[in-house]
Amino acid sequence: MNTCWKRISALLDHPATGWLIAAIISLAYFFQTQFTNSNILEYDAHLHIRYAQQIWESGELLPLSWLPFSILNDYPVDHHLLQHILLIPFTFGDLVTGSKISTVLFASLMALAFYGVLRDQKIAYPLFWFILLFASSTGFVFRMSLGRVQSLSLLFLLIAVILLLRRKHLGLFVLSFLYVWLYLSAAVFLPLLAACYVAAVWFTDREFAWKTLLAVFAGYAAGVVFNPFFPADIGFLFYDILLKLKDFDVSVGGEWYPYSTWRLITGSAVALACTLVGLLIPALSGRRWTSRTLFVCLVNLVFLLATMKSKRFVEYWPAFSVLFCAFSVRDSWQWAKLASRPYFKLILAGLIAFPLYITHQALVDDLRGSDLTYRYEGGASWIAQNTEPGEMIFISDWDLFPMLFFHAPKNNYVAGMDPAYLAEYDPDLYELWDDITDGDIKRPSQDILNQFGSRIVFVTPGEDDLIDRLKNDPSAKLEYKDSNCSVFSLLPS
Repeated sequence: MNTCWKRISALLDHPATGWLIAAIISLAYFFQTQFTNSNILEYDAHLHIRYAQQIWESGELLPLSWLPFSILNDYPVDHHLLQHILLIPFTFGDLVTGSKISTVLFASLMALAFYGVLRDQKIAYPLFWFILLFASSTGFVFRMSLGRVQSLSLLFLLIAVILLLRRKHLGLFVLSFLYVWLYLSAAVFLPLLAACYVAAVWFTDREFAWKTLLAVFAGYAAGVVFNPFFPADIGFLFYDILLKLKDFDVSVGGEWYPYSTWRLITGSAVALACTLVGLLIPALSGRRWTSRTLFVCLVNLVFLLATMKSKRFVEYWPAFSVLFCAFSVRDSWQWAKLASRPYFKLILAGLIAFPLYITHQALVDDLRGSDLTYRYEGGASWIAQNTEPGEMIFISDWDLFPMLFFHAPKNNYVAGMDPAYLAEYDPDLYELWDDITDGDIKRPSQDILNQFGSRIVFVTPGEDDLIDRLKNDPSAKLEYKDSNCSVFSLLPS
């Protein structure tokens, strides 16, 4: 029995076996969750896969021009340019399937990059920490399962950790440049990581790693300047970051609001535990942190604070929480003594089995009910068949835009992506749109025609007051209706 166990243990310890297991786990996990139903599982994923197809079919890089009443009209950019380029190969067949497969692959690459950090830093039992990542937070695995840029963004940051710890300055320059093209608004995270690294090295070793800072900031600046959308990208970057830093004057997406304390604790219990263990173990062991551990600690705490302010940063924090715990344990514990005890690896597996199961079940439950792709297909198909290319569509809620664009990409839309984009572009127009959608305008047809230049209104059942106004408006005619949406056409009075 002992001989058999030793052989199995030796096989599992082989680097190639570890990489193979990590790849199988990642692909199987994200494939199973992604195909819980036949829909694309998130709003913006519809936009991204269709956007990529539009780029391929047009043969040129396209700014996001389908929202003329937004800051994107003043600063025409594609702020996810590299993501859309990477998505192009997945647009050659069915877009829904392509979006799902790309999501599985990008999320799996992120997970493998996490495993790569563990292997690169010679963390003991890397597969334990790797699997712990999947149990760390329901919010984290949920957002990694969406067809958005988050998994690629975290992939870049994890690669950056390896390059920072190895001080590969050319690699950092290139990565920082590409990160700007990938995710313009979030590319500042890489300079943030570099600052945390330099601070950690200075505090522990009294060394100023100025070349690291120079490489990252130079790459960032080059990505902004040598950009197909320069100089519009500078204006967009300024406004987008400014909008996110100030208190929201308009109702934005739920991801920008904080978790309740209880939801944060229950949904990310493992990530919180990793942070606490990482902080406590050095104090109990009496050992001093290395600069590498302090670096990961600082990044972890920065993203933890960001997550406490806004839900969306849960897509970064748990990964760095688990990494921090792994680094801290590596510095403080004598693994050799523990590993010599019988069935130690089985004990490790037992520690994560229950939270892994709970997290996975919560994720599947969240994703199973999604019906976004086909919910508005009937109304959107009517728009595609009965309007001219470029014709403006008035929509009753800004978050309808991605699904409508997926089915009717030749039209323009009054609002989308972020309601703050419309509010910042024209505050009065935003107030009028808000009043109309709230049903505060008795006869909305003329304002929609004259102020927004739209003769088509797309409304969902939740906007009952607006629907009643349109039904009683002599210039509005109901053209299409199903259980999920209504489409009205308008005539001048």
